[in-house]
This record gives sequence, structure tokens and C-alpha cells, in this order.
Amino acid sequence: MDARFSRVGIYWFSGSGNTLVIAKEIAAVLASRGSEVELRPLDRSDPRKVDPEKALGFVVPVAGQGTYPFVWDFLEALPRSRGSSCFLVDTLGMYSGGIVGPVGKILRRKGYDAVAAKEILMPNTFRRRKADADGDLALTEKGREEARRFAAALAEGRGRWRDIPLYSDLISIFYRRREMVERWKRLFPWSVDACACSRCGLCAKLCPESSISMSPVSGLPVNAGSCVLCQRCLSFCPAGAIRIGAPGTFRYRAVALGVMLAALGERPPVPGLA
Repeated sequence: MDARFSRVGIYWFSGSGNTLVIAKEIAAVLASRGSEVELRPLDRSDPRKVDPEKALGFVVPVAGQGTYPFVWDFLEALPRSRGSSCFLVDTLGMYSGGIVGPVGKILRRKGYDAVAAKEILMPNTFRRRKADADGDLALTEKGREEARRFAAALAEGRGRWRDIPLYSDLISIFYRRREMVERWKRLFPWSVDACACSRCGLCAKLCPESSISMSPVSGLPVNAGSCVLCQRCLSFCPAGAIRIGAPGTFRYRAVALGVMLAALGERPPVPGLA
């Protein structure tokens, strides 16, 4: 085991479960090589309490060719380090361009050593029109294997952090600033089917932005302005009552509801729901 990664905290965010799958694979390989690994949900963690003396990993999905605003906020709020090593893995359905370089710059500015970054294709989650179980399974397994190879390379002291100067900074703007997210929300509005909704409140528990609350009058979920369209509520609604964008969009999730809840340290709001 490369001494730089003998102790590592991996911070992950996942909307559909794709990125959780990858984070778990990386953690398992590093642990099998002798690393002391902590796997923590980024949206449930305080960046100010991150230990800057241990190696850090960030495993997050691509959104708008960059990543979600709260991920950028988390990175910007990290404490300064004296050279601790970091890695980044992002999962994507098609293309990014605006995450690897900008994340590396933030980390280096804060004194971290940006050692390695990897982009892994996983099943697309946005605006899907049909199911493709065989294709999803094949792509997920390929992604798992890439994650295992990446983690093995880290353990052996190998890795690269590539960047496309200027271009990546420009592309990251599309989803880094919340005012840009508002434009996407107008194109893909969030809604709930009142007839299908069971009023379980799970969507409110899962929301990383605390944007969803349950109406005291109707018992239905209400989405406030901080939503960033991460689709976690869409993916894991037990009743399939939440919609983002046009009708007919296929709902995808990579892990069972119980797996996601356990990873977040949550219990089902209704016994037996998971």
C-alpha cells in the first residue's frame, strides 16, 4: 500500500446509486490492500470537520458537465492541508469536461496534492425514455472493474490528474453557479402525482439540499427553490410519484432503496418500506 493512502476518507454523493456503487468498489479495494478507509456521504458531512491530515477521495456524479453546486461548496469549505493526497472519481452518462480540472485547482489551492482523477461511464439517469436492464448491467459491471483498477493503481502509487486548461473552467460554469441551475429547472420542472404519492416523506429525508418538505395541509411533498435536480427523490420514490421534466421519463436506480438508506444512515420512514 502506498503510504499516502494508508488512511483515507472517501466522500461520495449519489442521486441514482451509480456513484455509490463506484465509491464502494474503491473503498473495498483500498481496504483489501491495508488502507484504513472511511466512506462518508458528502451531503451528510461537514467539510469543516474533514481531517486534512489524511488522504481524501471524492466520488461524485457529473451534472451539467460539471457537478452539483453543493459539491463545489463542500470542496471550497475544506480546511487547508499540508500536502495530503487526494483523488477524484466522477461518474457520467455521456460527457463532462468541467469537473476534473476545476476540482484539482480548488484542492491544490488549499494545499492538497491532487494525485489521480478518473471518469467512469455508468448508465444514463437523465431524460431516459426506456428501460435497458441488460445494457445497464453490462455498463455497471464495466464501471465496477474500472473502479477496481483505479483503486489498485492508487494503492500501488500510480495515478494521473489530467486537465484541459481554460476550457474546463469555462465548462464548469454551466452547473457550478446556482443561477445557471435555475435555467435547467425551468426546462425540467419538478412535480408530484398527488394520486400516486403515499405521503411517506422519504423524498424529504433523501434530499441533499433539504429542498423538499411535507405540506402540513395536504401531506404532499413541496419542493422549494434550492433543488438542483439531482434526481435522488425521483430514483427512490417507492410510489413512483415524482416526475422531473416531461411525462414518460424512465426512472432508474442502481441500488435498492434499503442500500441507499443504509449508506446515508437513514431508516425507512415506514416499516418494511425498504
